[in-house]
Amino acid sequence: MSEKNYFVFEDGQQVRSATFNVPKGIGENKFCVAVVDVTIVAGTAPTLDIELVFWDEASQRWLSFPTPVTFTQITAAGRQAIEFQSVPNRLRAACVIGGTAPEFTFTLALHTSR
Repeated sequence: MSEKNYFVFEDGQQVRSATFNVPKGIGENKFCVAVVDVTIVAGTAPTLDIELVFWDEASQRWLSFPTPVTFTQITAAGRQAIEFQSVPNRLRAACVIGGTAPEFTFTLALHTSR
């Protein structure tokens, strides 16, 4: 039987830039599903790029996974899910928002199992 952990990071306000940190200590999980649910998108040609990165203890830096863990670029309301393995101790969702006066409201959830 697998142990499951569920973490949700929400921003109830419109977002211009964001970094969400997963609590330390979820590590050594074998499998993860990340889900982004975008409910509001505003602005001219708004784009939202989200990449999950991990904390590397040796270099003391946030690094991309060897195969980048990214959502397809978001330009409209909707939901996406991505799956990946070997979840480290600390994750961060690095968001890059583009366009003219872009605004996003979204929820980012991570579901992990050992």
